[in-house]
Amino acid sequence: MMRKEQSHPNSWVQILGRVRDRAITESIVVEFYPKDPKILRQECYRLYGEVAGTQNVTRTLTGATNQVPLLRGYAWEPIPRDRFGDCAAA
Repeated sequence: MMRKEQSHPNSWVQILGRVRDRAITESIVVEFYPKDPKILRQECYRLYGEVAGTQNVTRTLTGATNQVPLLRGYAWEPIPRDRFGDCAAA
């Protein structure tokens, strides 16, 4: 799952990161400065960033707010989908 918003002056991306060798995911926010219109919703990427603290995220359907890890993104690259249509494991 990936949610993306373009706002001045950044690209804000919320992803569900997978924990290697475990069946759990963690919501993570990655911000890219300046904004990058080449990052598209529903695509698969490997994102690189540095931990910058946390950020509150409000879930659209329920209105619930969660505090999630925040990364300052510095690079990204597209990755392929696996045979089931999911983003391929790193």
